[in-house]
Amino acid sequence: MVFYSLGSALGATATTALFEAVGWTGCALLGAAFALAALGAWAVSERGRARSP
Repeated sequence: MVFYSLGSALGATATTALFEAVGWTGCALLGAAFALAALGAWAVSERGRARSP
């Protein structure tokens, strides 16, 4: 649960800073970057699972 709280705090802080700097475009790009990072982490874990006997 600690990591959920830390992730939430990091996401809110980063989104606020980006909104102040570049507006909604920055917020949308940050969301897309987090989604792509999650997709990449999933792909790597699935790849490792496929190689395991």
